[in-house]
Amino acid sequence: MKRAKHSGTSHISCPACITRAETNRLPWEQDYLTVFSRQGAETEYRNHHNAAIAHNERNEARRSLGLKRVHGALGGTYWE
Repeated sequence: MKRAKHSGTSHISCPACITRAETNRLPWEQDYLTVFSRQGAETEYRNHHNAAIAHNERNEARRSLGLKRVHGALGGTYWE
């Protein structure tokens, strides 16, 4: 199954962030929105979402330059 990608301007409407919140939801919480309203969780989810968006943009910029992501023989990944 394909994973959801981070998209959108807010973590509240992002499919990947919603999936993460559903996974972290406690049994007595009604829906994923209550996870976002926990103390400190709002900034945590926002920071994670913004970092993922920035990471995806950097990767797209490298792809547009013609670089490809390669897995090294001794481990790790790099762009060439």
